[in-house]
Amino acid sequence: LDFVQHQGRYLFPALMPIAIAVALSLEGVLDMQGRWYGLALIVPAFVTSAAWGLWRGNLPGWLLLFLLIAAGGLLLRGRLRQLSAGALALLLLVLLAAIAFWALFGAILPQLAY
Repeated sequence: LDFVQHQGRYLFPALMPIAIAVALSLEGVLDMQGRWYGLALIVPAFVTSAAWGLWRGNLPGWLLLFLLIAAGGLLLRGRLRQLSAGALALLLLVLLAAIAFWALFGAILPQLAY
């Protein structure tokens, strides 16, 4: 009962179907009509997360920030019709790269210094 073995390796075969589902979902949400469905999911998630965080006394700052960025991206897609889905996807990839860079140098490496 004392032996701990994390079973993360079982997730690896599922990564490809998960990635395909996410890509197809993003393609549907980035469509001009699908963005309203995306906003219809993001707004209640934001309100629920903020209310739960206020009730617990600990706001999930990063989650709320990411939800705001996602909602802003969908609204930006609606305002700038000449912005192609590829350009918006590139913008999202740049944001994800920035988050990964921050996660490594701003969160992970400082914790390893202890």
